[in-house]
Amino acid sequence: TTKAHINRQGGTHSQGLMRETQKMFHWVERHVASIRAEHIAGDTNTKADWLSRAVIDQGEWQLHPHIFQEIAHRFGTPQVDLFATPQNSQLPRFYSRYSTPGAEGVNAL
Repeated sequence: TTKAHINRQGGTHSQGLMRETQKMFHWVERHVASIRAEHIAGDTNTKADWLSRAVIDQGEWQLHPHIFQEIAHRFGTPQVDLFATPQNSQLPRFYSRYSTPGAEGVNAL
């Protein structure tokens, strides 16, 4: 487990977890006196528990609305938001990766 890897400074069951643990300890050596992982029960750690189990679509993101407005002010407002969803589109007109209500088209590539 992650807790065991941190407290023992490594392990043999997962090479991927071992690599992440090594990266973390390189950072810890420079920034923190010591580190210890402890278990927090799921019912008292609901947000982290949900995030550890949730499947987050890496393609779902957007520019911060303030940053988008600054870019639009400087270069002009785009006519269509490409690669958007109804949840993250910053313009009335948008294309989406998949067929979705409100999208003018699919796959702007």
